[in-house]
Amino acid sequence: MDLGDDRDASILGGADEGAPDADAAAQRQAEPVVHRLEAPTREAAEALAAIVRNYGYEIEVAGSSVTASRYEAAQDDELLADARELLRELAAEHGGSYEGSAPDR
Repeated sequence: MDLGDDRDASILGGADEGAPDADAAAQRQAEPVVHRLEAPTREAAEALAAIVRNYGYEIEVAGSSVTASRYEAAQDDELLADARELLRELAAEHGGSYEGSAPDR
């Protein structure tokens, strides 16, 4: 999925690595978004988790379920929708599905 130059990185947390301390403080106060994905097998879940982890998410794998969470500094609905679309596509590539996120903004 090509979301454009820096947009791909900003959606998934990689664009502001050198951000000032004020940005880091805002991110710590932000609400975490938790995404739930399902894979057909534990092995597929582990492979999916490895890829999603590269996008800046904290990952938990339980059986064939993957939980991906990250603190979102901005309340940008469009960026969140793009992140969901990417996670949906990644899950499908591994034979799985995107089950949703919380909070559902």
